[in-house]
Amino acid sequence: MLQGISSLPIELSEWPSVQAKQVAERFVGYLSQKDALPVSTYHKKPQPISEETKKELLKIFNKTVVEHLLNKNSPSEEFYIVGKGKHHTVWGHTKYSKIVFKLMAPEDADKQEKVACASREVTQQIEHCWVQIPRSTSFNVDQVSIYVEEKLPLALGYEAHQEFWARVIAHYQLSSATDSFRSNFENLIEQIDILIHKVGFWDVGYHNLPEVRVDGKGVCGTDFENIDLDLKQLPEGILRLANLVPIPPFLTSLAVKYEKQVPFLHEKALEIYEMEKEWEWIQEPKQETIMQKFHLIQAEKREALQALQTALAYYDEKKFISETENVPEAVDFTSLTLTEQILANYLIKKFRENIQESETKQCISVRRYATVQPGVSIGCPEAYTREGFLKVLEFLKDQTLVISWYDDFNYQAACRLNLSYVSYSIYF
Repeated sequence: MLQGISSLPIELSEWPSVQAKQVAERFVGYLSQKDALPVSTYHKKPQPISEETKKELLKIFNKTVVEHLLNKNSPSEEFYIVGKGKHHTVWGHTKYSKIVFKLMAPEDADKQEKVACASREVTQQIEHCWVQIPRSTSFNVDQVSIYVEEKLPLALGYEAHQEFWARVIAHYQLSSATDSFRSNFENLIEQIDILIHKVGFWDVGYHNLPEVRVDGKGVCGTDFENIDLDLKQLPEGILRLANLVPIPPFLTSLAVKYEKQVPFLHEKALEIYEMEKEWEWIQEPKQETIMQKFHLIQAEKREALQALQTALAYYDEKKFISETENVPEAVDFTSLTLTEQILANYLIKKFRENIQESETKQCISVRRYATVQPGVSIGCPEAYTREGFLKVLEFLKDQTLVISWYDDFNYQAACRLNLSYVSYSIYF
């Protein structure tokens, strides 16, 4: 059980997994309070900077500085990298601690401002909104826009976010979770759903939306690159939100909303089929399979979540969440057949290689995680059978060499795909 304390300081450990645990505890602690209020998304000043500050920035961002930043090089000691996204590098400046900068095409900056404004309007209409949208503005230097955004207390990377959500959902699933926490958390998920339906957010997951505040007082929506204002990506947004919280009661309501998109999804699938049907392995899409695939995906996501939650609980108990530990030797292989011993030795070798090749400052769930397709990747593929492989995993679990795992067997089997390509994701 997470013991949250809302007054914890903002400072975080240098270890990503410990960061995720710290923020999860703050988040649970804050949302568990009866009188907890989210950080308001309303500001009397709609812009993150004054006109005077904008004039100062216009002098700082001259052509030479802009050229350096576009090449991802700091033009002086005053500039530093806050984060690197898929599309843009986020820059900070020592003189301006409350804002960050991104360089982009003017049309992209205009779109991002438009989306940010629309998102803030939506969140301001929601009572006790737990999703914070940063204020933004921009100015041009020749053909480049300097996008200025309010700096928010964000720090977790993709994998740390994954561990954060596993911990928070684990707490939500406890019978001891307070009514206040359950209500606030359910409201937060519903508010993300509102942004999907009203604004066009679809890139929902372990980054951009939602990004958790390190003080635990809610989440944020950032980086408005992947927004579809025409709502054509609405099904994708619903699916990704379901992937984030693949448990009741969220899954029940999201499945109903996704089912309403089936005619649209079927029409799009038919268009693709018409372009690719000359390939013999392409089958004509059927409406009834769309929801079947949705539920299969959610079942796999739920298993993945449970496997990660089990691993995190084990790492906490063993107190090596911020350390790298060696893979111990198996005690005794004699209970396994020769082919099963081949599989077991292959996995142990894989585990050791993963630890040796991983970076110390990675999340523990990344360092102690392996994905295997035993039907194609082992040196002796004829040794692989699903029954035998699961027996080996259970054996290694008994030997404390494996903690938990999940696979995509049910999805592959239902979609009539090649079962030799079944993928097993293993925490060790």
